[in-house]
Amino acid sequence: MLKKYDLSSSGYYEYLKREPSRQDKRKETISRRIKEIHDESNQIYGSPKIAELLKKEGVKTSQKYVWCIMKENRWKAKYIKPYTVTTKSEDYSEKLQNLLNRHFNPTKPYGYCLYMDTR
Repeated sequence: MLKKYDLSSSGYYEYLKREPSRQDKRKETISRRIKEIHDESNQIYGSPKIAELLKKEGVKTSQKYVWCIMKENRWKAKYIKPYTVTTKSEDYSEKLQNLLNRHFNPTKPYGYCLYMDTR
C-alpha cells in the first residue's frame, strides 16, 4: 500500500507517533465547548449565538468557524415556531361602535330611483 502512494515506511510510522498540532488541540477544546453550549440550550442555539457566547467567555473565534465545526459534527439548531393566539374571548360589544352613523336596519327605502317603473 505504501508503494502505491510512494511513501516510505519510516515516514508512515513517524506520522502515527506524531502529536496533534496546536490548531487541532484548539479545535478540539472549542468543539467540546460548542457541544456543551448546544446541549445546555436544548439544541436551540445556532452558530451566531454560540459564537457570541464564546466571545463573552474570552475565546477568540468567529461565527463561520463555529458554523464549520457544527456542520462537521452534524449539530443543527432546532427552530421553534412561535405560538400565536387564534381565538380571542373578549366582549367586543363596547369596542364595536357605529362611528359613521350608518343605518343598518332602515324602516323605508332611502332616496328615490328615477329608473323605476311606477305604473
